[in-house]
Amino acid sequence: MNTPSRNLRTLLGGVGPLCLALGLPAANLLAKEITVPSGSILTIQQAVDAATPGDTIIVLPGTYANVSIDPSKPGLTLRAVGPPGSVKVVGLGASVWNVGIYIQADDVSVQGFAISNATDGIRALSTSHGVRITDNQIGNLSGPYGAAIEIDSSSGVEVARNTLFGAVPQEGVGVSMSSDIHVHDNSAINCAVGDDFIVLSGSTDCEIDHNTLHSGGNPNSGIFLNGWSPAGPNTQHHIHHNRMDNAVQGIFLWQSPKCVLDYNTCDSNQTGIYVASSPNCTVDHNEADNNGQQGGGSGIGIGDSPDSIVTYNQATSNAPWGIIVGSSCGTLFAHNSAEGNGQWDLYAPNWDPSSPPTCNTYLDNHAGTASPSLALWDVQ
Repeated sequence: MNTPSRNLRTLLGGVGPLCLALGLPAANLLAKEITVPSGSILTIQQAVDAATPGDTIIVLPGTYANVSIDPSKPGLTLRAVGPPGSVKVVGLGASVWNVGIYIQADDVSVQGFAISNATDGIRALSTSHGVRITDNQIGNLSGPYGAAIEIDSSSGVEVARNTLFGAVPQEGVGVSMSSDIHVHDNSAINCAVGDDFIVLSGSTDCEIDHNTLHSGGNPNSGIFLNGWSPAGPNTQHHIHHNRMDNAVQGIFLWQSPKCVLDYNTCDSNQTGIYVASSPNCTVDHNEADNNGQQGGGSGIGIGDSPDSIVTYNQATSNAPWGIIVGSSCGTLFAHNSAEGNGQWDLYAPNWDPSSPPTCNTYLDNHAGTASPSLALWDVQ
């Protein structure tokens, strides 16, 4: 005799093979949707506590407290529904360390929230993998060391289309000891970022693209690749199609070898692009204009970064130098254009006798002035 419970067991017994055939986790077929508020569920945390792996939590307009997702809740989706900024997560202020949304589970998605008054906006820590943080507004954090979004010891994370506003005391997006992180289409417009807009430390194989900084707070860097040795190697990142304005350094690489920087625009910083102690990097098709106007700098600087490739870049109206290179033997400078810069359009000072300007290769560059000579830079 078939009973309802036996029929249910038979049905569920087929879920596993079906999911394997479709390439889906079994939890997806059993996932449910929880709306906040509804019934006895009045807070986002209550919905998370009631959820099972793979559930979707729909959050309606209102103001909510901090949320924590522990490792037993993988695959949750938290989705704010309503006009932008209408679903608010308001933290506990500066009196105690607190995170707006704290993620410790794999494959979690957080979308569409406005987060403020926490010491940190969103954190994905403790080996969280496959997390998606998208379309959130984060700002007016309580600091003094708060980050809008922080990714630590994780992989396969996407950070996309988030907007920073008001005051962010430390970092906009901080990534450390992680791999395969994609940070794209995020913006900070007239936002007072206290330290760096996007920073990568001790990470590998990340992609940073189509992000925009136009700061009202003059942060240290728009994008900072930081070879902080305790965090391990910081290498093989692709930084492209970003716009970084009004920072001390538009894009700054330090001890971050084998990276590619292409099609970025850096305007009105102290230095547009600075590659330091980062060998085997490619700097290609970037525009660095109007940098150094507030006290000296350069459009593009290459220092202690041998065996790099610097090609097809534009550096215009920088002070005092357009493109400068020092102690970077084996680097190719080709097809760059530098015009209208303060002291020198192209500058290769002989600061280190063991690494003279002649140890690089120069081919078909374009400039009005060059040191030690136009001929060395092969100015056409």
